[in-house]
Amino acid sequence: PGGSGVERWRPYVLRALEMNGLSSSLVDKVLRQIKSESGGNPKAINLWDSNAKAGHPSKGLMQTIDSTFNAYKFPGHNNIWNGFDNLLAALNYAKKRYGSNLSGLGEGHGYANGGIVTKAQLAHIAERNKPEAIIPLDKAKRSRAMQILSATQRILGVPSGSVAIQNDNSLVITKMQEQIDQQGKMIQLLTAILEKDSNVYIGSKQIYDANKKEKDKQDRTRNFFKGVTST
Repeated sequence: PGGSGVERWRPYVLRALEMNGLSSSLVDKVLRQIKSESGGNPKAINLWDSNAKAGHPSKGLMQTIDSTFNAYKFPGHNNIWNGFDNLLAALNYAKKRYGSNLSGLGEGHGYANGGIVTKAQLAHIAERNKPEAIIPLDKAKRSRAMQILSATQRILGVPSGSVAIQNDNSLVITKMQEQIDQQGKMIQLLTAILEKDSNVYIGSKQIYDANKKEKDKQDRTRNFFKGVTST
């Protein structure tokens, strides 16, 4: 179609939905997906995502890869760069994957749960009108990034400088390693004594008691960091 943008594809989307046996009520959902995929450009190609790195970039109006397009294309609609052909194949694929209501389309490439973006792309933000913070990671924009981070902390009720990493087991691991090292030294010492030809004899019960005492000590250390009281 002539012109630019997404709305010009509305009649083609309606026709593609009909040919795929899908409801015309899905037209706006599909148009939203087109907007996030290609912005309405049937010649769009993605040269930076995981598909491109694997050698099969996403192409066309609905950004399908060659293998998907070829598997779901309609007879006589063989041109991935033709917007309508691409649309037919993409909707056929989406119907098989998401069902006849196309649940999953129309949400774009959202980041409702956050994330870090490293490549240029179209993104759907503030999904369902939920506010989000977008923080630049460019060092040249450090002051702006810190300003937004500070505002984010205030909104979330997090005091400045109080952000902590949860479930850090490094201290527990260090303590356990110390206990293991001590036990190893004790075993080496006992072995050296037993190997010497002397009148010093250590019974098996004494070795068991010493080892059990050391093990109990280790258990108490582990339980302490788990919040468990040991006796």
